[in-house]
Amino acid sequence: MKAATLPPITSLQTKSAENDSPPTNPGHHRKKPKPKETLKRSQADKRIDFLLKKHFDDDPDFRPLILELAELDPTPKKKYLAWLVKHWTGQWNPTDADQKRVTKYLETHHKGAKYFSPLSWTGLRLEDAGYHADIFRYTPESLATLGGRIAEIIRIDEEDKRIRMGEPVALDGSEIVHQDDKFTIIRIRTTGALQSFGQDTSWCVRHGDPMNYSFPFDFILDHEGNRYLANGMEVKDRWDMVPCTAVRNRINELRSNVSDSHEIEKAKRRDRVERAIQEKRKLTGEETSEILQDVKLAIRYATEVIGGPWRRFEQHVRVADLTARQAVDYAVTVRKKRWRKFENKIKRSVGPLANYRRAFPGSIAKSDEEIFMQQLKDWRTQDPQAHWRPSRWSNQGHAESRQRDACYEVSLLDRRYSFDRYCRFLASIATSEMANRYRLKLKSYFSRNYGEGEEAKSQLEIAREMCRRLNQRVQFLEISIAKDPICSLNYAKAIGERFVRGEEAIMADPKLAHQYRRIFLRSGCETEI
Repeated sequence: MKAATLPPITSLQTKSAENDSPPTNPGHHRKKPKPKETLKRSQADKRIDFLLKKHFDDDPDFRPLILELAELDPTPKKKYLAWLVKHWTGQWNPTDADQKRVTKYLETHHKGAKYFSPLSWTGLRLEDAGYHADIFRYTPESLATLGGRIAEIIRIDEEDKRIRMGEPVALDGSEIVHQDDKFTIIRIRTTGALQSFGQDTSWCVRHGDPMNYSFPFDFILDHEGNRYLANGMEVKDRWDMVPCTAVRNRINELRSNVSDSHEIEKAKRRDRVERAIQEKRKLTGEETSEILQDVKLAIRYATEVIGGPWRRFEQHVRVADLTARQAVDYAVTVRKKRWRKFENKIKRSVGPLANYRRAFPGSIAKSDEEIFMQQLKDWRTQDPQAHWRPSRWSNQGHAESRQRDACYEVSLLDRRYSFDRYCRFLASIATSEMANRYRLKLKSYFSRNYGEGEEAKSQLEIAREMCRRLNQRVQFLEISIAKDPICSLNYAKAIGERFVRGEEAIMADPKLAHQYRRIFLRSGCETEI
């Protein structure tokens, strides 16, 4: 047998090196294998898995549905997916067109939310502009109303930031009329501009309503960033407090020496009209168009130059352009006849209405309320002690009150004159077309059981006397009285005869029916109480 031979050492080392055997050099370390890389899940995938587990019990059959809804979300992290799933599982049943529109509305909302989120320091109240950063404040239907409001809010916010940084801007309806090293004055002539400049202040007109003030307002910004609002001689700071006298006087001094383009044009039109009046000439078509913008000038021009109905003015002017007094002045001094276009507006103003009726008798008939107030006035004049504004403790005050006073009614029985006057007044308002204002008071005399005591006695006496003075039924109350059995029985007692309309309600109550039969249906004939 052939003896085995060992391989050479060099060959062993080479083989071991080829087999990646551990190195003989102790200073050299073997490299560790790299761990397997795991894919990092996106925020969108996590949100999809969460919603699938929350709304669909982790049923994989519903994953395609959530993925389809995710396509409607324009954000990369699917920020609005929860909102979409909530409404899809609710009553929202969208069509393809609805889904496309919702995607567009979500893009608009996301644009606004992204813009306003870092700008809370501006103090802009987004809720007042109808915008909410929380998408769950909207439904798919209400989200459609957002429309182009985002762009408008961004524009307002940018202008507000410029004002805060000391760079005032003139908005629509306003104009910078003065600017120096210390003060900038902006004249405001519209409610929109007033609302814009009133943001983040305590002024009572900050929401755009001028209240009892008249335009124009002056918005003042000083070099330190303080805000002031002025109207007339009144000046308030941003906290709605009156500033110191020196600041207030300085602001009013500057305001008195400035004028905006509106006032300059108005002065030019006034001079043009005054020259035309002096020369007794008519203005050209272009000049006439300019003065039609100023109602007072137009009426003065028509009075002094036209001297009769001015058709162009009447076609141009709207009901909202004239006050009731101006409409009456034009009708009386220029037209010299009724102006039916403005009569609905005229009859809502006491002074102009009186002048209009005086100039054109029978033009506007008196309303029910005016007739009723005239009745009250006539009643007051019958008694020297009944003044135009009677005290509520006086006889007339008790009579005209809509509320009943039981103590006063008891005392009436000892004062025959006051009792007669009180009952006459009740009888008169019962037949007036405006008696509905006192309907509850009149009905209350029939709404209780007449029992023992002075109060019940006085109530019955007043009800009887009122019905006796009427000499007829209280037609305005019978429909309401007939629905109540107690009122029907007491009303029958007061008028002293059967109340057929209320017998059905009375007969439904056995106790009242027995009393009614005993008084009115004895032996089949009517009797008096």
